[in-house]
Amino acid sequence: MKPEALPDHVAEHYLSLSVDELYTDVIRHYRENVWPDIKAIVTSHATDLSADRLVMEGSAILPELIVTLDFDNVAAVWLVADNELFEQRIYRASQYETKSPREKTMVDKFLGRTRLYNRRMMDAINRLGQLSMVVDDASTLDELTGRCQALLKSNNRNTLTLENHDGLD
Repeated sequence: MKPEALPDHVAEHYLSLSVDELYTDVIRHYRENVWPDIKAIVTSHATDLSADRLVMEGSAILPELIVTLDFDNVAAVWLVADNELFEQRIYRASQYETKSPREKTMVDKFLGRTRLYNRRMMDAINRLGQLSMVVDDASTLDELTGRCQALLKSNNRNTLTLENHDGLD
């Protein structure tokens, strides 16, 4: 399957900004545009005890924002991976070896932003004492679910669970 072509404005965004600027821009977007919706959904589920349990995932769920939520029935497990796994997956999914030099530059910048995000997220998880679990390319959904449940139970958290896996689907 051939990856879809990027819209011109997205390509220009990656080509014109440095890795640090790309990181700063995506974090700003997560905080300003995505976090209010995440917070509202979590708050709704955490305060309405008749609501179904919720599992939420995504790179926009930031450790430093989750810790600001004060609900006894909310827990976070951060699914993390090393940079090598991100590199393998990004290069494979983008079909990197078939790309033009311009396209490779965009992929390389995306990978650079991913590595920076990964390092800063891991720093925040460690600094804030959050639960995390390393995943690898061989992890299955059933295996990850079981490991998350065991980790939560071992930390006395039998609650609503938020997961962040940074695009590892």
